[in-house]
Amino acid sequence: MHKYGLGVILPGTRRLDRWIRQGYVCVADRLPALAQRAGIDPAGLLATVQRTNDYAATGRDPDFHKGDAPVDRFNGDPAHRPNPCLGEIGQPPFVALRILPADAASSSGLPIDADGRVLDRAGRVVVGLYACGNDAASVMRGTYPGPGTTLGPAFVFAWRAALFAARRAASARAHPIEEKP
Repeated sequence: MHKYGLGVILPGTRRLDRWIRQGYVCVADRLPALAQRAGIDPAGLLATVQRTNDYAATGRDPDFHKGDAPVDRFNGDPAHRPNPCLGEIGQPPFVALRILPADAASSSGLPIDADGRVLDRAGRVVVGLYACGNDAASVMRGTYPGPGTTLGPAFVFAWRAALFAARRAASARAHPIEEKP
């Protein structure tokens, strides 16, 4: 906790009183008490901690594969061995943080052409519909190498889509279609 932080709590934080009062974390000196405060099954927490500690000792996490990907190791602690992403849970105080599932990023989305125009299932342009960023299919083709990966392509395809749409609008103004009575 003090070395790495937790959630929005920065590394080096020594006093958790504010975070406890706000309900952001709960703290206890024993794991069963932490489980009770967090509203989780004490036996399940003890079993999970034991399994996590076993993985930390071997450096292999067959449940979640922490540390298997290069981006995991990059974001881990290179000085920690045998796996920069796995550490033993052993010294109190123990801290729990509620985590809710949510999407943080996407590696899939709408297929687009080089001008950011959305394509239908047959590969035809959907006139007037553009996408970029996480709304467009990833140029990484289904992988997510790390945070910020989609920013460059988002800027490029937003720019290309805007240029294409501006040229299309200018062309429509220059060559208006006559309305029929």
